[in-house]
Amino acid sequence: MTRRIVIMLLRAVVAISLLALVLHLVGVEGVLERLKQANPIVLAVAAAAFSIQVLVLVWRWQLVIGSLFGVVVDFSHLLLGMGRSMLLAQPLPSVVGGDVLRIVLVTSRLGLARATRSVICDRILGMTGLVVLVTAVLPFFLATIGLGPAALGVIEGTADLAFSLSKVAGGAVGHPVEKKRRW
Repeated sequence: MTRRIVIMLLRAVVAISLLALVLHLVGVEGVLERLKQANPIVLAVAAAAFSIQVLVLVWRWQLVIGSLFGVVVDFSHLLLGMGRSMLLAQPLPSVVGGDVLRIVLVTSRLGLARATRSVICDRILGMTGLVVLVTAVLPFFLATIGLGPAALGVIEGTADLAFSLSKVAGGAVGHPVEKKRRW
């Protein structure tokens, strides 16, 4: 057998073993009962929303790479990297492990420095989007909880995060290359 087939079989054995362990620990009956209680429409909507989110994240990362370096990395390659990084980051206490995996997966196409910069800039762009979202929702939140110490803490935290992101983003802005290369 070739090395590739052996690796694929080992992955399948590990995945099936982990699934069997979880089912043994939780109990098959409990899992089946939970699945019977689940609303299929809600599950379908959640799966569609998650799929759209992943596709948008990959598209954003592709745009960041193109804007910074003038290089177009295949969407499928970035999608594979994003999927693997999300899978790796789930059991970890932070997303750093997933980001390191994303860097490793595009280093062959961009080089280490560019790959690192693309992931950091993508992270900054994502955090900026969250700050914008929090800022947009903040008046509704404050109207709900009132203008007490908690509200002032939320306002201060949002302002601090926006200021920090603007400082970091100011040093991370690149100059796009005129000619785009396809990798």
